[in-house]
Amino acid sequence: MPREYNISWNANQRKRLDRAARKYNAAVRKAAKNNPIAAETLPKLVNYNEIKSSISTARQLRNTVNRLNRASRPGAMQLVRQDDGSLVTKYEREEFRILKSVKNRKRSMARKRQAVENPVGRIGTKKQNELELDNRKAHKMSAGSLRKFLETMEREMLKTDYGSAKLYYDNYIRGLYEVFGGFSEYDNMIARIDMIISYVKSNYPDRLIELLDSGKEQFTIESIYDPIARDAKLRRIEEAWKTVYDEIEAEETKLPRGKSIFDWSDFDSD
Repeated sequence: MPREYNISWNANQRKRLDRAARKYNAAVRKAAKNNPIAAETLPKLVNYNEIKSSISTARQLRNTVNRLNRASRPGAMQLVRQDDGSLVTKYEREEFRILKSVKNRKRSMARKRQAVENPVGRIGTKKQNELELDNRKAHKMSAGSLRKFLETMEREMLKTDYGSAKLYYDNYIRGLYEVFGGFSEYDNMIARIDMIISYVKSNYPDRLIELLDSGKEQFTIESIYDPIARDAKLRRIEEAWKTVYDEIEAEETKLPRGKSIFDWSDFDSD
């Protein structure tokens, strides 16, 4: 049985990836043609089928398409010299900057979630060292080390902690029903919120974890005994998750915010 989070691969998604792969390869070939001597130092060509087989979520598709498209920006394939004399492209340096930022953001979130403190005046513990921020500068790395980092991070970007996302989802939905369940007037709102969170969990699991780890008031669930305040709180939660979904859809389809593939008329108005 296929896993629920597998991307459906509609015609538009295949077209987006194919176009991005073609643009990337065209940029590399053009750079090689303009500078045959340095051709071996350029990034490798990509294969559409290999990339497609490695993608399992809509978010991974978006990240991959964006990464490939950045290679065709003006000057992206220009070669620059590292401090050790080796050569890389401006594109690779920029990818290093982006991926290092992603890596450090995840580590910062993990440190906060696990209450890991920075070591002060002593050697850090194993956990502290594992979550230490990466402060390396792109130009100070050898071409080989920089490219190894890019390969490792690109593989990591295609991995997702679905187990943790499901746990977050289960706990959140359980809390939603514990606080707001049992009131028939909330059934449709809870069903809509559940539908959106389930979609985010299945297609953007890392994003779900990030949102629920953020501690933002609009996502928090708390027991409220005053019926008016309780009603207002649930409506704020629903609006917050609708905003999340609209943002995702705008990113994926480039449609104006406010349009949604969810047919809210499936639910009776509250």
